[in-house]
Amino acid sequence: MPLLPDADADRRAYDAARSAVLAGAEDPDVRFAGDPFSLSAWLRVRKLIEAVGDTARVLHHVGLDPARWADLERRWIGLLHQPSVRARHDLWSERLDVRTEAAQLLSSPGPVSRDALEPGATILTAPDSPTSASAPRRAWWALGYALRGAAPPALRAVDLATGQVVWEGLTSLCTWHSPPARGSYAARGRALFFAHETRIGLADLATGTLHWAASLPAPIAHDDEGRVALFDPLPEPPHATRGGPPSAANSAGVVLVRTQTPALIALDRESGNVRWQIPLGSSARLHEVTGLGVLVHARDVTGQWVSLLDPWTGAARWTIGGRLADATPQVEAVTVRGRHALLLLTEGTSTPPWPPLGPGVFPGGAPLPGGAQPPQPPVGSGTFSGSPALPQPPARADRSVLRIDVLTGQPIGPPVRADVQARPAPATLERHHVWAGAAAGTLVRITDRPPPGLVDRLLGRRVDDTTTIALPEPDLLVDALEPAGALVLALVHARGERRVRLLALDPSIGALRWDTRDLGPTPDSPAGAALRIHGTLAAVATGTTPDGPTQITGIDAERGVPRWSLAITGWTGHDLLGDALIVWSREHAQIVRIADGTALGFWPLVER
Repeated sequence: MPLLPDADADRRAYDAARSAVLAGAEDPDVRFAGDPFSLSAWLRVRKLIEAVGDTARVLHHVGLDPARWADLERRWIGLLHQPSVRARHDLWSERLDVRTEAAQLLSSPGPVSRDALEPGATILTAPDSPTSASAPRRAWWALGYALRGAAPPALRAVDLATGQVVWEGLTSLCTWHSPPARGSYAARGRALFFAHETRIGLADLATGTLHWAASLPAPIAHDDEGRVALFDPLPEPPHATRGGPPSAANSAGVVLVRTQTPALIALDRESGNVRWQIPLGSSARLHEVTGLGVLVHARDVTGQWVSLLDPWTGAARWTIGGRLADATPQVEAVTVRGRHALLLLTEGTSTPPWPPLGPGVFPGGAPLPGGAQPPQPPVGSGTFSGSPALPQPPARADRSVLRIDVLTGQPIGPPVRADVQARPAPATLERHHVWAGAAAGTLVRITDRPPPGLVDRLLGRRVDDTTTIALPEPDLLVDALEPAGALVLALVHARGERRVRLLALDPSIGALRWDTRDLGPTPDSPAGAALRIHGTLAAVATGTTPDGPTQITGIDAERGVPRWSLAITGWTGHDLLGDALIVWSREHAQIVRIADGTALGFWPLVER
């Protein structure tokens, strides 16, 4: 579609440039000074990417690395406002036909490279060959496409500490037309789950052995951070095979997967067979509770529920909820902290409390959550007798926080009035829960206290469990909250700006301990992903431009002073791996000791 300017003067300039090119008076192609990559070459690559549907494969085909391509995209798109460039752009768009080249590329076995991985490899861990059962070593691995001439391509695992290929295979899980992304994998010990589109498989991360693969009725969903929506709530035994580390498939259990329909499907961990499945409402939020199951918070036009689902049967162990017309308060968000859950409540539409519900029973026969009744557990299966009612919030409270026991669903103390917001998730440190205040420039600390005794209730005594802490500036907004040692760290930015700073709150006294002031601009990623905590050290990423260098700074969480700093070009993310920090860019992965920033390993992910 021609990119015609709106202004009359620009339109006349556009028409004049187009006529001059068509008449042969001007060169139809243009390029930057000293750069051989012309406008027509850029459009050819863009058309190939559109036709093939695989950016990485096309870039390897034409000999461009991702950083170079990102630079060309930015430069050429920035010039399309000029009438002469736009006229040439439209002419080349009409003339260039890449259908034959795209067909050849799709039918070829793929780019050939024997010592590289596709950009954006996933960083995973697995127990290495242990010297003893009590002291296993760990391996740091990159997992991604091996850029080989094989068709279909193979997955390859690379030990980042040694640079050695650990295994290569699993071709049945790969296809050039739908390459896996970082969110296609999930590792639980030695269990490697591959989940892409409608396919799911379980392999041994240490060996690459595929134990089973299955097809689901709908594509697999991802969470808000791009990770595959897979839940494995039943932990593996410490050593499923006597005298050795656990394998991927010999651990009894079930794996729960959310699909885009949406539905929740339980697969047998050993065979991959479907045990049960239930539809979910589009608003349902799932929270894994280790050893118990999955906590579901769901809401639709008829009502809302919070339930703990048994992973073996899909039945609700307990449910609190009700019709919206009768339900007060309403649950805005749920945060799981160990065996407790924090429910953020908002004022409802009427005064009656939610009615108590029996195990597996839903209000008025309404389905859980928003669509279908899950199977009921068999008689005598150990389900709980009676589910709790939700207590009323404090009088005149718009918002309050209720703590419940995840095992039983029973409230732990009364709701506490608190003017807080659901995002980011609160940080919990011992008895203290630190939330971002609903008002800008505030944090709110909620301290768990025992319920008041009978005398206190008769005399109307009440302990105020909330403390509001003012931040140094009133327009600061909170991006992330994380516990670090005895403090809670808050990554914040000023309203309307993209520059971050780190603050430390001592929750025991409800006061700020230190403030880094301006750390730099936010990187080209979700702000919360820029902060990672290990013990008493915080790793914070700050960047200049999306394609410029990113600075990762290790900050002493006790004093707020920098310990070390790294500059990474083409940064795409970083994460914790034991006592190390994994930093990856478009072209390489780097392992850094988080205590002092010392590089422990470096591995290129694409061939230069």
